[in-house]
Amino acid sequence: MEKITEKDILEMITIIKANYFYAYKDISKTEMQAMARTWFIILGKEPKELVMAGFYKALEHCKMPPTIADIKSEINAIYDATRDSDSELWAKLHNALNYCRARVYKFQFNAILENGKTQGQQAREETKECFNGLPEEIKVYLGNYSEFMALVNNNENDEFEKGRFLKVIKSIRERSETLKTISPEVISIAQQGALLLENKGDENGTSEQ
Repeated sequence: MEKITEKDILEMITIIKANYFYAYKDISKTEMQAMARTWFIILGKEPKELVMAGFYKALEHCKMPPTIADIKSEINAIYDATRDSDSELWAKLHNALNYCRARVYKFQFNAILENGKTQGQQAREETKECFNGLPEEIKVYLGNYSEFMALVNNNENDEFEKGRFLKVIKSIRERSETLKTISPEVISIAQQGALLLENKGDENGTSEQ
């Protein structure tokens, strides 16, 4: 998958200048390079085809010269259009729960299958494969395989679980999207900073006692 390059960014800015005659009229070469570099930092992780699609969508919609925020908004809209909705994610989880419920009663069966495994072993493996095959957002919601199986074994609260899922999944998706745009180094620094603040809070609480 081809990534966007700084040359591509400069071509995008040139297209903007050609279509909005007043755009960047008084900008210096240094400022132009700084702007191109900033755009590249923000867009450089995205596939070129996706960036260009978002760029031309922004040109269609913007009466003023498109900003980096306009382009990112169009890119995110493309992502949103191609991924499951919250309701579709719930449907996948519910189907997975029912799939595993049809197998969980076999966990104690000891009959040997042609593949050499017991029916119980086969059933357990199928439920684990089902969990591992779920979309990442659902697995974050569930936490782990054990929590998933707890829902499998409790089939009386699906409507309650649906309401809880639809309430929580939006924030999970937003957090996931945010983390995708941040480098591992920045995430590590943020985690260390949060830990320092937490420790400082504990020390302050201790000192007040």
